[in-house]
This record gives sequence, structure tokens and C-alpha cells, in this order.
Amino acid sequence: MTTRDELLRLPIWFACDEKKQLVKGTVLKTGGRPYDGIDSEYKGLRPGDGVCILDLDHCLDGDNVAPWAQGIIDQCPDAYVERSIGREGLHVIGRATLPGWDIHCDEGEVTLKKLTYVLITFDEFRAAGSVDSDIGQVASWLKIKYLPEKSKTVGRGERRKLPDKIEEGERNSLMYQEACRLRRDGRTEEEILGILKVINRERVSPPLPENELTAVAEQAAKYEPNDEKEKRTNFWVEEFGARDDARDHLKRKKRPPVKFPEILSLDERLARPREKPEWRIENLQIQGQRVVLAAQFKAGKTELRDNRIRSLVDDVPFLGEFETTPLQGRAVILDFEMPENMVDDWLDSKEIKNQNKVVPIPMRGLVSVFDIFDEELFAFWVEKLRKLETEDLTLDCLRPVLDALGLDENHEAGKFLVKFSELLEAAKISEALVVHHMGHEGTRSRGDSRILDWPDATWNLKRGRSARYFSAEGRDVSVPEQKLHFDPETRILTTVPGDATNEKQERAREILETMVTLVETHGEPIGQEALVGKRPHGISKADAREAIKIAEADKKLECTSGPRNAKLYTIGPKHKEAEF
Repeated sequence: MTTRDELLRLPIWFACDEKKQLVKGTVLKTGGRPYDGIDSEYKGLRPGDGVCILDLDHCLDGDNVAPWAQGIIDQCPDAYVERSIGREGLHVIGRATLPGWDIHCDEGEVTLKKLTYVLITFDEFRAAGSVDSDIGQVASWLKIKYLPEKSKTVGRGERRKLPDKIEEGERNSLMYQEACRLRRDGRTEEEILGILKVINRERVSPPLPENELTAVAEQAAKYEPNDEKEKRTNFWVEEFGARDDARDHLKRKKRPPVKFPEILSLDERLARPREKPEWRIENLQIQGQRVVLAAQFKAGKTELRDNRIRSLVDDVPFLGEFETTPLQGRAVILDFEMPENMVDDWLDSKEIKNQNKVVPIPMRGLVSVFDIFDEELFAFWVEKLRKLETEDLTLDCLRPVLDALGLDENHEAGKFLVKFSELLEAAKISEALVVHHMGHEGTRSRGDSRILDWPDATWNLKRGRSARYFSAEGRDVSVPEQKLHFDPETRILTTVPGDATNEKQERAREILETMVTLVETHGEPIGQEALVGKRPHGISKADAREAIKIAEADKKLECTSGPRNAKLYTIGPKHKEAEF
């Protein structure tokens, strides 16, 4: 439904004469008809019944908006905005409890008064606005900021609250007003009397006699309930109900064919023949599995990615150790980080033989094109990936895509991964690798915990002092941490003996004697933090603490308890024996 159609359906239109004034005898408060029911050339629209209109007078000079009016429009980004009939003002139309305001600015002073009606022009000033946009906060803010205190009367849709204490002299009038209000809302005589009794007991001092309350309720019940209000309510119920039905119908129409799961008992399932799972990369990835590669900053994730691609298409062991079953289809890479030339150069350096099986797609600066939540773009990528006969899809890396789609890495990564799974299914892609960064502690993927449970397996790539370390875990996947060797000439990665723990201990043993010598030179018991503080330049705190720990285990340092359970170190027996 267009914005024009939304306006035409509102049942609050009035005929205007050639002077563009309301036709004589028009009743604004409760009257009004649909647009098509008015024969006059000029038609006015009144605010109210949930429709709010802000009439900004004399704020336009061509297409230039006065600053005071621009500030108001900017607070209503989704509302319908049109030029006035003289093209010197603007109408902002949306939804709010307050009906609206006639706003004028004279020599920098903004004034506000109640709006009765406007002539609608359908001359849109800003495209894609909707009269269903909520502008209630803006209307309330204008009222508080600019309406004089004496003019802040109770508006349509609002009512004066009964005072907490009703004194003698105003009891009958206030109770009668409340009874009439209840009748307008459709209350019966019995309901009105019941409510009045509660008010009389809790607020009226002294309380009215019951016979007077009965007379007030009986008199108010003689009036007819507010049929117009009920009609308007029914109109909006039908209107919004029709819109909800249309949205549901459109959603069902756009939904892809539903495939329901086959439901069998366990014995029925086990009686069927089953295919034995086969490795794509031995011990690391079973055919049909999806993997997340979690890598520390500048740990070499792109090198590892390209080494994997080489193994998948050329049938060479991954990292020189893990046997690989080559792909029948193509390996496609969506690279959202590196420049186009660098993507080509790094893949070229791997000397891949079956280059026709690799399709790198540089996406840096084009991330928004991968908005798979958009139906047209989703369909585009499904068709494109199918035509490429994609069997393995690499997404490198996750964060730029989340940023472009406005998704929070800490809470909404799961939304993207679910949609990404739909893309893989629709494009008939059996395997995927999603590259992601580790957190600063280097223990797991950064952000949403959904990133941990989405993949079938997680590969970890960590950075040490002099090497990189690789490990894997997941469904039927368990490879302990292994040291990687990088050949700078071939840019090929292979596993070698060692892990990060060994490297840490080796470094600690290199500086162990230095820390022992510091204790010996000090000449008296010294606390751990004081000892760490004496370390030479180039030794980190973590390494110093690890060296002290090993020295204590080797009995080259002896630890005793000091005041407040402080650890005090002195030379140990093993070091003394060595000296002797």
C-alpha cells in the first residue's frame, strides 16, 4: 500500500470551498468521511483518532528547509512529509495520541497552537515516508518546549484525573463528570454506580449519601454511549487487522517450499542402510561438515586458509600431515578483507595445479552486496554459487559482514549464521569454512557464543613468540595443539613437534638462572612481585613468573611464607649444591 493509499483510507476528511476553508456547518470533533466520499475539489484532513499532524509554516525556500523546521523533521525520520499548498511550508503526518500542532517561527521564536485541519497536497517532500510512523515523542516534546503553560489544556484522547481528595462543594459536579465519562466509554448504569461507590469511599470527604450516587449514575446512563468512538475503534481494528493479514500472506508467499523432517523410531532408523562418514581432511573435517577457523590477530589465518584450498583441489596432505579427499566441485572464497591484487598474489604463490577448481571473489569494499537477508541478493548468491558448482565455500572473515549488516558481534552473530546455513542449503553447498577472530585472551572465538556451537568443528590458530600453533576440536574431531612451520619460499605450512606450552617453558628456563641470580644478589628474602620488578629489560612479567615457578620446582629457589601470606624467596638447596 502506497503512502497516498494510506492517507485516502483515513475516515477524517472534510470538504473545503473555493477559498480553501471548511464548508459551513462542518463538525470537526467527531465528523469526517473517507476521501472518496467528498465531491469538493479541496479536501481537508483533521488530526485526531491516532493521527498526528505537524504543520510547519513558512519554513521552505525552494527545497531549503529552515533550521528550526529541519530539527523537527530529523526527529521524524520515517514519517510522511509533504509540501503545503503554497509550497512554503511542510506537513509531517504520523501516529500519536496528541492530535498535532500548528508551528510557526518568527525572528527565531517558535510558537505553537492547536491545529484544526490542513489541506493535503500529496506533494511528497521526502520519499518512502509512512503515516503509520510513530511521532508521539516529537509531538510531546514540542508541547513541553514551546506551548505556553496556560495553553496546555487537556487534549483529545486525554482526560483530567480526579483529584486524590474531593472536598465538599465539588463532590456532585466531579462525580457527575466522571459518571458521564464512564458512560461515553460504554459503561452500564450498574458499572457506573459500582465505580462511583469506590471513588466515594476512597476519595470523597465527607462521602456522598448512596441515594445521591444512585441518582448520578441513573442520570448519566440516560445518555447514549459514544457510538462514534466505537465506530472509529472498529475501523482501526479492521484496518490494522487487514494489514497484518496482508503481511502474513506476503510472508507465506515469499517463504521457500517447506521440507518437513521424516519422523521414525530409533529401531526404524537403525534398520536403514547408513553411509559411513568419510574424511574430507583426515581427523580435521568430515565430508559435509562446517568449520569455524578462530585465529588470533595476525596469526596467519589467510595462509592457513589458502593451504587448505590447495589441499582440497590438488589432493595433497593438509599441513603436510592430514590426508585429504579432493573436491569434485569448486572451492569458492569470499574474501572481505584483502585487496584484490593481494588475494591473487597469495594464491598464486601456493602454485596450485587445479586452478580452475578455485574461485576467489574479492569482496573488500563490497560487503553490503552480501546482504543475504535481502531476498533479491539471497537469490542472486544462490544462483551464482550453484552455477559455479560450489562444493566448499570459505567466508573470510565474519566481522566485516556483521558490521555491514548492522549486527552485533556479541549478541547477533547467530542470526547471520542461521541465514548463512540457509544459503548453503539452497545453493547445495555441502561444506564451508568461516574465518573469525579470537578474543584477546586467545582461548576461543570472539563474541556471540553461537559462533562456538554453530560449526561441526572449530580450528584454532594461535600466535607464539617464534611460531604459530594449530589445534582442532568438534564432532569426531580432536587434534591437540601442534607447532606450525612456515616456508617463506613456497609459503607452505607444515606441522612440526612442539606446542605453545613447551615454548613457554623453554623461554622460562632460558631466564631461570637470571631470576635466581637476582635473588642471590638481593641477599635476603624477597617477595615475588618485588623479584619480578627487578627483571632485566626484555623479560616479560609472565615469563619471569614462570621462571620463578620452575626454579621453585627444581629447588633452586626456596619459598617461605611472610607477613599476610606473602611468598618470600631465598636461594634453594639445589643451587647451593651446584655452587659447592
